Order: sequence, then C-alpha cells, then structure tokens
Amino acid sequence: MSNRKYREEELLDALVVDSEGHIAGRVGSFVVTPRTIIVKLYELEKKSRTEPDEEELVKRLMKVVPKKKGLLSKAPSLEDLYADVRKELGKEATEEVTLEDLVRYAEVKGVEVPQRVVEEGVKVERGEFPWGLVKKIGVSSIDKCLLLREPMGPEGKERKIQRRPPLYGTDALRGKLVIDSEGRIIGRADRFLLGIPPGILITKEVVERREIPDLDALERQLVPGRFKTRKDLYQTVAIFHGLSGQLRADDLKSRYLLGWAQSQGIDIPMIVEEEKTTEELVADWTDIGKIDDVILLKKSLEELEGSQSLK
Repeated sequence: MSNRKYREEELLDALVVDSEGHIAGRVGSFVVTPRTIIVKLYELEKKSRTEPDEEELVKRLMKVVPKKKGLLSKAPSLEDLYADVRKELGKEATEEVTLEDLVRYAEVKGVEVPQRVVEEGVKVERGEFPWGLVKKIGVSSIDKCLLLREPMGPEGKERKIQRRPPLYGTDALRGKLVIDSEGRIIGRADRFLLGIPPGILITKEVVERREIPDLDALERQLVPGRFKTRKDLYQTVAIFHGLSGQLRADDLKSRYLLGWAQSQGIDIPMIVEEEKTTEELVADWTDIGKIDDVILLKKSLEELEGSQSLK
C-alpha cells in the first residue's frame, strides 16, 4: 500500500469494494479506538417525494398577474409577478420571493399548485469493518475507493470465491466500474472483445474540475437583495460599463455582470464545473482478477496503458 496519508474527511464517501468485486457501501465515518480503527458504512437508498413544481407554478401564476393599464401595456414580466406577490403577502419591496411565497400567492389567487416527483438518496447504515481489511486506497479524478483484502457482505467469508472470472458478454459487462490493481477507479467497461485471449474494451475517464463564477447565484444574491428588479440591476451594469443601445439583460449578465460585481467588492459565488475526457483501453481477459458489481484488474493503470501498443 502507498505510504501516503489522508485526513479522515478526504476518505469520507469513498466507495468500498471487497476482494471479490462486491460493493460493500460507502464510508460514512471512522471510529478510532485504542486498538483499532473502525470504518462505518452507508448506502444511498432512493426515495421519492413530491414537491411544488416551481417552473410550472410560475407559468400558471403569470396568467393571473394583473396587467398594467394603458394602450402600450406589455404582458406581465417575472418582476411584475414578484411585485404582486410582495403586495399580496405584505412583504417589503426588497425581500426575496421564495417558493413558499409563490405557493401562498397561488392559494390567494385560487391557482392549483402543480407537483413534481423528486428522487433523493437517503443514507442507510450498512455495517462496519476494521481498518486492517483495507488493502489499497485508490484516488482518481472519478472517485475514491477502499479496496479490501477479503470478501465482505451478508455472507462475509462464506461467499464463494472466484478462482478465475467466468466469461461475460457485453450486456453483462457494459457500465460496470473498472478498478485497477492499486484500487483506483479508472473508468467503465464498454464491451466484450473476441480475440486470443478474449478481452474487454474499457472507457477510461478523466474528470477535470475547476471553479467558475456562478452568475445565476450572483443575480439571485443581488435581486431583490440590492436591486428591486433585474431591470434595475442591468441598467446599473450598463451605465457602469458605458454601454448604450438595446443590450438584452442576458447579454449584460454573461459579459458584463461579473466585472461590475468585482469592481464593487461583492463576494462572487462559485460553482464547480466538470469536464470529462475519455480514452479507450483494451484489457485481456487474463488481466481481469474479479467480476461482480465492479471489475477488478490485476494490472495498474500504468501497466495497462503500457501494454496498449502490443494489442
């Protein structure tokens, strides 16, 4: 095992895979005792719930917003809706309009609130094991993984151990995570390959992450907190940059909002952007150690990449 050391929080949520390729769960916490370290596991179970569909609700409410009087009056805007919500609910002009406010407003106007089904993961405890069972700690751009030296699960050591993996076709292989001999998740299996020996095609994945300004969050931070409407905000942005003409709010947002906000010393909310690159790798069937929930390789990623020129 590598001599690298990790802070506990660095390995939280790591995927835990036993020696047979069975996913035991994810790391929920560590308990350090005088004699050992206990790793507690959890699993995410999908549960459904209903909640108001904000996008559809706004569409319905736009139809009941009072229209402004006058021959040249335009259809109500989103700002008009928010203004009427504040008026009906007795909120200050600078207060943010929340989803709860929209629901209350709909009740006042007699508008049925549309619902949507949302699936979310709920953590369920899945047992524990001693740290001594960890064989490899693998960290890649895809995820982090603890690879165990023994079988684990409901049957524990009583589970049947594969001496060599049986052959599986593409349907059974496609989409399975592939983990190298160092415990690193390197990608997913794509298909079964015929040859002497047979093999599998692996889609290696590299995920690059970088922080970029979250302009949507910045706008929500400013309207209605600092400005009553988007129009007020972008008029200020346009004047600051010395812009004239009919520039759309979305253009001002994408090109000029950040510069103005930075000049005002405003904290810029950030969001993580992910960019994935892929590469195809071929592994001989003899390179495979185990196949279960995941595919465990006998080779490291570097060894596998080094053998590609020979295939």
